[in-house]
Amino acid sequence: MSIDQYDVQAIRALKERVLSGGRFAKTEPFAHLAEEWLRSQASGAERRCMRLDDSKRNLRVFDNLDRQHFTHLAYMKEYYNAKSNFFKSQGAALLYLDETLSVFYKSGDRELLDKLKQQGVRMGSVLSEQNVGAFVANLARQTPFVTFIRIGEENYLDLFCDYACYARFGAQRDSKFATVNLVLLPLEHLTHQVHESICYALSVEDFAFKNRLLYPAIEQRIGLLEKSANTSPESFLLVNKRGEVVFVDRLFEQEFGRAPSSSNGEPLETFMPELKEYLACLKGRAHVPRERFIENKRGESHFYPVNCQRIREDDGSVAGLKITISSPQPARNSASRSALFTFDDIKGEAPAFLQAKETAVCAAASPSNVLITGESGTGKEMFAQAIHNASSRKNAPFIPINCGAIPKELIGSELFGYEEGAFTGARKGGAPGKFEQANGGTVFLDEIAEMPLDMQSFLLRFLEDGVVSRIGSKKLLKLDVRIIAATNKDLRSCVERGMFRLDLYFRLNVLRLELPSLRDRVNDMEPLVLHFLANLSRRLGKDVRSVDPAVVDLFCRYSWPGNLRELRNILERCVNASETSTLAIDSMPADVVAELRANGKPQAPQADVAQGDDARPAPAPVASGFSYKDYEADLIRQLMIEHRGNKSLVAQEMGISRSTLYRKLARLAR
Repeated sequence: MSIDQYDVQAIRALKERVLSGGRFAKTEPFAHLAEEWLRSQASGAERRCMRLDDSKRNLRVFDNLDRQHFTHLAYMKEYYNAKSNFFKSQGAALLYLDETLSVFYKSGDRELLDKLKQQGVRMGSVLSEQNVGAFVANLARQTPFVTFIRIGEENYLDLFCDYACYARFGAQRDSKFATVNLVLLPLEHLTHQVHESICYALSVEDFAFKNRLLYPAIEQRIGLLEKSANTSPESFLLVNKRGEVVFVDRLFEQEFGRAPSSSNGEPLETFMPELKEYLACLKGRAHVPRERFIENKRGESHFYPVNCQRIREDDGSVAGLKITISSPQPARNSASRSALFTFDDIKGEAPAFLQAKETAVCAAASPSNVLITGESGTGKEMFAQAIHNASSRKNAPFIPINCGAIPKELIGSELFGYEEGAFTGARKGGAPGKFEQANGGTVFLDEIAEMPLDMQSFLLRFLEDGVVSRIGSKKLLKLDVRIIAATNKDLRSCVERGMFRLDLYFRLNVLRLELPSLRDRVNDMEPLVLHFLANLSRRLGKDVRSVDPAVVDLFCRYSWPGNLRELRNILERCVNASETSTLAIDSMPADVVAELRANGKPQAPQADVAQGDDARPAPAPVASGFSYKDYEADLIRQLMIEHRGNKSLVAQEMGISRSTLYRKLARLAR
């Protein structure tokens, strides 16, 4: 409709008649508007609306917007700035709508834009027929390259009756780029000349839309995008032949929070210095690193696999680079990176146990270091896993490290990693250490008292500044790792004996968690036994569902030097031997009953009945004064003979660390 045909009185009268249920002839003037108004009324749009509320907004508009919209706006920046300045000079506002009719960009007169924002027409507003009735924006969306105009009272919503509204939909051929241009002009600024100028400004872009005729530099950059955008699902950036970053994809922005500051490009050396070595690929074949240590948007640093691909012109010359950055992968043969146990898996009602569990729950909500103490077998690692799984780091790695099981000469490379060629036998390409693998997550240092003094100084440095360096490298790696340490020793006593650093003790002993021994949890004995019986029966294919009270009483009177680990071990023996659904004393192995009744001074177990030369003879029976230490000493001697002095195999079979075995052997030698 032209401005000359606008008759406000006639249109207003027809509008009131139609919307109040009156009849109209399809041949009378403005009948097409009557049909639009009736359709708007049927859609549920509120005619008297003077402000769009947040229910009519798409707050994820930028997440849903196709990358080509941003590319088009970025590389046509000069044109769109001129376009914006024109509408600003006319006192109009220009809004860009995506295919869902959500506002994703706006420009023009600042005062008018502020007013529209107060009226709810702003970023994310969805101008669909359901929200605003039949309106130029949703009408234009159905017909490309046609300008739709509604002036004042021609609009259904009262909100738009103070404006002349123009909309035109453009769709680029052979491209996903499509957008609706919506212009809102206050009626007091509307003149015949302004009207014609706006219509011309909206149509002038059609030639570029239909023919994809852009400025040469812009065409070159978009050409790079079109050739490489779909070659990889991973994050990437594009570098032109001058070494300038001209584009990064959305995955890159989400991971690293960086985008070129100018549509003309930004030098790679300043944009991401970590990747400047890859500029050598512009000059020909170059030996470049396969991974780089890069800090992401969350402040976490990882070694990211990097692939540099040359983009070539038709004549074979290098037009630019596509640098793809993959997600950091776990190291080969790395330790388990997940924690299995939660607080729901930790059973018990004894007061001391509940207090420990409550302290652990509080520790999970804090980023501070945790020190877990308690006798061997009390469940220190289970508590560490539960703390990790209840913390904000639950989706990050959990890396357990037994400080007593790693040989002294290897503990540095295990914890902090090494570079290729750092020492004889170093793996090609190097390897990350346990701390690097746990970046963003938790490291559990079990048997922390067994860590050598020289390694304690490296750990102290990491706790102070969060920085490590691979062996053989001068590069410092900034990591985000929480430490949970555990020990069955009195660390303060170790400090006094010169076996543990006092400053490291203070750094670790921030949140202290003391786990009670099993003998201090008499009230938990029966539920713990039933819990283990259920799990063991399921694993061993047995059906031992209950326990005789006499067995529980026997267990309660035993000292349990091995705590939960010993209880589970004994119950596994009992389940294997049981032929009934109830665990009774008569169904338990005789040597187990004798050991329990001795309350810490069990008789030596009788020789198992075995067939063949491979059966291991048990230590010979001895007098009733036989102690558990004597039995353990005989067992160690027997295993050392059987495994020909292989201490690792002996420690593994006994369920203890190598350092613990060394201490026991030293006592035997005295």
